[in-house]
Amino acid sequence: MQNSQYTLFELNEHIRRIMALNFSEAIWISCELAQVSVSRGHRFLSLIEKDEPDPILGDEGQIIAQSDAVIWAREYQLLNRKLGTTLEQLLQPGLQVMVKAHVEYHERYGFKLRVVDIDPAYTVGKLALQRQAVIEKLKKKGLLEKNKALAIAPVIQSIAVISSLTAAGYQDFRQQIDENAYGYKIRYELFDAAMQGERVRLEVGRKIKQINKRAKEFDCVVLIRGGGAKLDLIAFDEEELCVTLANCKLPLITGIGHDIDETIADMLAFQSLKTPTAAADWVVQHNMQFELDLLEQGNYIKQLASQILINENFQLERITQGIPLQAKNTLQLQRRMLDYIADELPKQARRSMASEGQRLEHQQKILALLDPVNIFERGFSITLHNGKIAKAKDLKEGDTIETLLGDGKVNSKVIKD
Repeated sequence: MQNSQYTLFELNEHIRRIMALNFSEAIWISCELAQVSVSRGHRFLSLIEKDEPDPILGDEGQIIAQSDAVIWAREYQLLNRKLGTTLEQLLQPGLQVMVKAHVEYHERYGFKLRVVDIDPAYTVGKLALQRQAVIEKLKKKGLLEKNKALAIAPVIQSIAVISSLTAAGYQDFRQQIDENAYGYKIRYELFDAAMQGERVRLEVGRKIKQINKRAKEFDCVVLIRGGGAKLDLIAFDEEELCVTLANCKLPLITGIGHDIDETIADMLAFQSLKTPTAAADWVVQHNMQFELDLLEQGNYIKQLASQILINENFQLERITQGIPLQAKNTLQLQRRMLDYIADELPKQARRSMASEGQRLEHQQKILALLDPVNIFERGFSITLHNGKIAKAKDLKEGDTIETLLGDGKVNSKVIKD
């Protein structure tokens, strides 16, 4: 193509050929993710590179290179099988990444990088990868929240302290507890252990197991150390130690002495503080909160009792004031009742006497009807035998009987019929 004039297609085709010739294999590229979007399973990336930030101007560095990239859905699935959840964690804007990509140029669609691999170790570092793996294992085992679920005593009176006897952090903790402004008496016992180096995992783990056997003697465990470099905290991210800490039978309070970094031990602890002094303050404040709650409850009870007394006094006064009026009303009612009875009693007596008179008269009429004299006058008679009412079945021939009539009596003898 010696001509100085090209069609657009010819130019783009020429560029494609040059790129295909010079980048026949995928290459590793270090860059920063500026944007990430998803469409139909594909991941579309905007890759950038910045120059060094200027601390004087306060900027984060100027973009000196930028390119579009894509992870096609099929290749994303392959990467997902390889990296698991780490892949999504890597595809976050602002992260530095190392991607393996094919350099491609299309006559119509232009330049694009086709990503086929990502190196996680470049982004998060080997230690960070190990740390993330430990966190995932603890989550799956339900250990990351286990210690947080424990109940802590409302008043902390006895503490098992894991620290180094010579650690400045331990001395700070002691001073803060012993000289607390509220005068609380808090007992603590040191379980001496290495807080740095290879012995940390073994010694701290051993102390936790010793404390578990004496769990009834303490209210919580405080794990403290002085400040140090970031690498000094590696032991508190190790899986074996973290599993042991998660299985501590008492609430675990950490004060490992760092302001920025958070260890896995901090993540799984019942309460995580930045420094040993802050851990001691937390214990004191915890007890103070209990005292404040007691005072608040006492004030509430006092106010409630006062209000009850006021209400009862008011009721008593109301009742006291109402008694004379109630007595007066009762007396008036009783007087009216007596007046009514005095007026009604004679009337009732007269009605009763009249009613009884009528009933007596009726009885007299009945008696008159039943009087034997009156019965004889109606033609009836009574026959006696030996002074008793005679019965035909008892009479024999020749027996003398006496018949009583209205105007006299007749004696006669029984004859045979």
